[in-house]
Amino acid sequence: MSATIRCLAPMLLVAAAPAAAQDDGHDAPHHAQGTGLPDGAHSEMAASAAPTPAAAPAQAAEAGPPPLLPNRGNGGFPITTSVPQAQAYFDNGIALAMAFDHAEAIAAMAEAVRLDPQCAMCRWGHAFTLGPTINYGKTMEERAEPHRVARDAKALAKANGTPLERALIDALIERYRSHGDEAARDAAYFEAMKRVAAAHPEHDTAQVLAADAAFAGGGEDFVALMQYAIDVLEPVLARTPDHTPAIHFYIHATEIYGEPGKAEEAADRLDAMRLEASHLAHMPSHTWYWVGRYADAADANRRAVIVDHRHASHGAGGGDVWELPYHAHNIIFGLGGALMADDSRTALMLARPLVAYVETAAEGRPYRELLAAAGYFALGRFEDPQKVLEVAEPKAPYLKAAWHYARGEAHAFLGDTAGVKAEMDAIPERIGEPPTDGEEDTGLGPPQQMLTITRAVLRGRLATLEGRHQDAAAAFAEGAQVEETEDFQRFTDPPAFWYPVRRDLARALWAAGDREGALREAEKTLEVRPLDPGTLSLIHEIGKHDEVDLATAPLSVDRDHPVDRAPLGGADQVVVRDLDRVEHGLDLAAPEGKEAIQLGEARRDVVLLEHEGLQQARVVGEEVVDMDGGQAVAFQLASESEVTRTRHLPSLGRTAIRRRLLQLKCFRQVKKCCNAACDGGIHLQRGRCTISFAFAGAQFLRFRG
Repeated sequence: MSATIRCLAPMLLVAAAPAAAQDDGHDAPHHAQGTGLPDGAHSEMAASAAPTPAAAPAQAAEAGPPPLLPNRGNGGFPITTSVPQAQAYFDNGIALAMAFDHAEAIAAMAEAVRLDPQCAMCRWGHAFTLGPTINYGKTMEERAEPHRVARDAKALAKANGTPLERALIDALIERYRSHGDEAARDAAYFEAMKRVAAAHPEHDTAQVLAADAAFAGGGEDFVALMQYAIDVLEPVLARTPDHTPAIHFYIHATEIYGEPGKAEEAADRLDAMRLEASHLAHMPSHTWYWVGRYADAADANRRAVIVDHRHASHGAGGGDVWELPYHAHNIIFGLGGALMADDSRTALMLARPLVAYVETAAEGRPYRELLAAAGYFALGRFEDPQKVLEVAEPKAPYLKAAWHYARGEAHAFLGDTAGVKAEMDAIPERIGEPPTDGEEDTGLGPPQQMLTITRAVLRGRLATLEGRHQDAAAAFAEGAQVEETEDFQRFTDPPAFWYPVRRDLARALWAAGDREGALREAEKTLEVRPLDPGTLSLIHEIGKHDEVDLATAPLSVDRDHPVDRAPLGGADQVVVRDLDRVEHGLDLAAPEGKEAIQLGEARRDVVLLEHEGLQQARVVGEEVVDMDGGQAVAFQLASESEVTRTRHLPSLGRTAIRRRLLQLKCFRQVKKCCNAACDGGIHLQRGRCTISFAFAGAQFLRFRG
């Protein structure tokens, strides 16, 4: 199991508490208080307000019933009720709860109770949604109301409840009893749900509820808890592969367990559903980031952010998108993927509103600032340097340090050594007073470590500009050492710093003439961030490309690549080499409302490949001939309008792509045709497509937006 991923286990436990508790080191309060900054040390807590309970059934009736919200997932199951609409709201409430649409789930279950006051499971659902989740805890005092509702459910179930219904109600009562503390009650609930799951192995949602309970199941062996969750969820996915709650928790469990690749097929399937549940739209990125699919992770969160804005425009969060519980998490995780993928457009789309939102906060909480700093990192990496230097100085101290770092990166891009040094010196070595004699130093946590990392990186940039490559290597080594400490690596949702600093250590060693040292550090970097595009590009520069799986390497465009900057004459120009090393021009055009990659005058076959074990291929007419003994299937693409998205795979240098291998997402209309040849010229294997097609003249290959 990867140590990098394993450290997510304590982090997710911390995530049950809002950032205020994490900052102060005290037990968690139950609601996050807005401070003008997105919430949470673990960015899935990225909310400025926790979900609030919905109105009681009678109050909800006065306000009018909530709507049934479509396309939010599934997970509902038949319950004992004679009112079809109560069943409908119950099913919707389950889907919403498992999609982490917390307030909407509470409202749906309250409506189910109103529609059928004699429905025991409607009351169970209402009690369940009023309770804690893996990201929002509940105090013993707050559990009193759902405890009362669950007891009412138990009384109703005595008359006509099924054995499963009575077992679910009894288990939930265990969570809400007034004996002991929150941890003891959650552990009791987990044990009860394990018994329910064992007694009803065929019931999909019962298994998911048991897996959900494992996340707060208690005990220090979090790996064993995640193994349990994986064990109960895999049979569900085997028989019901589109079960969205099972996919959701399977992604979390495999990520924390240290084997995120196990969920890749499920993540692809969830993404293909294009749900209106923002958190489920985001969830595949938890898998994709840790298997090296950084561009996909960025895209998933870009879509989730668009869903957030659509919901806010219809009144969710009081019309304020930042009040939605997971909006900032989507922003921050999207930035993590975009920064690693060198996706400047997505990064700036997400970073600009984040910076505008946080820059006026007078005082933040260190862990919130730590995550919100990603906005400034993206500006420093991708924004026009002159515009970076015009960004207003924020007021919160750790964000101010991130602002100085972004300015330092802008000066480095401009070659201004004096500017880099000034910004480096402006980043304090620590924030807050040092401990006095006998006091414990509490100022060495991740927010303080970020100060060290950013200073070290700018020191490395300065040394590089001045040609002092050994000094640059020493600076980057310091930054990498701090970035890779166990304490700092707890922030892996996504990592708090935008790129693996060890990559620049490798590049500095290469510049200093130490080829073996550079390769050694590059290989170590890939252990920290799998398939890091920048590191793969560096390895190729050094001459190690024959040992890299180029067929699965994502696109990397270096900082000085024109794609990353303003358009040149309305269309960026890059050089592309096909499999036969024949040069063609590649125009990037932007039709209204879209971003598209367009081929110029080439008359070549384009190969879109995604196949296990396929590393090298050559084009023969309209067929793909695998050179490594694998298999590939060739079809004609009926229409470019059917393409949902493509992604360049390898980039082998600063301005050249030497293999034109693209990944094409499966078309939505055939997403369920796995392991079979489908209409439309697609062969799906394990949820992926293998396609080739020939084009003549200019034809759109990628659509985004």
